Amino acid sequence: MTLPDVTVFGAIALDSRLTARAPLVPATSNPVASRETPGGVGRNVAVAMARLGARVSLASRIGDDAAGAALLADLAAQGIDARHVSRTADAPTARYWAVLEPSGDLALGLADMAVIDGLDPAALDPATAMPAAAWFIDANLPAACIDHLLGHPGRPPLVAVDTVSTAKAEKLRCRLAAIDLLFTNQAEATVLVGITDPEPLLAAGAGAVVMGAGAAGLVVADASGITRLAALEVAKQDVTGAGDALAAATLVARLAGLALPAAARLGRLAAAAVLEGSEAPTIPDLRDLASRFDNGVHAELAHLQP
Repeated sequence: MTLPDVTVFGAIALDSRLTARAPLVPATSNPVASRETPGGVGRNVAVAMARLGARVSLASRIGDDAAGAALLADLAAQGIDARHVSRTADAPTARYWAVLEPSGDLALGLADMAVIDGLDPAALDPATAMPAAAWFIDANLPAACIDHLLGHPGRPPLVAVDTVSTAKAEKLRCRLAAIDLLFTNQAEATVLVGITDPEPLLAAGAGAVVMGAGAAGLVVADASGITRLAALEVAKQDVTGAGDALAAATLVARLAGLALPAAARLGRLAAAAVLEGSEAPTIPDLRDLASRFDNGVHAELAHLQP
């Protein structure tokens, strides 16, 4: 099948992963292994959706610098429509530093998003005019931009939003009723409604919720009820980007016609692939994982086939 168009509004950044060679010790120097990759929630979700067959446009802002040029080249190589990624000389391209324990778990995340913070809502208008069956918004955007998009008269039938972090989740506290599909985790949900439970999020107006629950897996909720999906036991290498893959695959599966619990099962597979070291899984990657775990997604994967 041909999947519909999706427009992503969010951050594109240069990511640096710093993986400790031994358990981290505070207030002193720690030996690490480092690597740089293209990143940012918006970029990661856009690439993951494109790998699964969606046609994706990205609206964002980068600096007029070498990092920004490299990120634009990467988007082109990934097949992402980047005509609505603007450049500015007023701020450098966004950077994100992930400090990881030897286990791959995140110990500390640091983000310089000044270039995104300076994004003007009007700059997003050309992207809102693009034909799209869904929008994905990440909460790295300024609150004014999020308001502009959520209240836009031309918004598509499905608008998904990712809380990104506990600091960024605060922007969404009074905006839940305008969100069709919310991606969050327990800590971020606590910022929004004071409790790690999806029901208050639905009561506040969110149409549906996919909530990460750490080692307990996922909690998926919409008008049909609440489904709990256990975490898949994989050889974890790096948690960076796993949540982005979860959101991307779940959204693609929803657009392919799957109900939310079935779509989230595919999202869980995509997140597991990233945990094992895949940057953005393809359909064959998901099929391999489905065969390993035999978790009932074989037939569901057929919905994503071209």
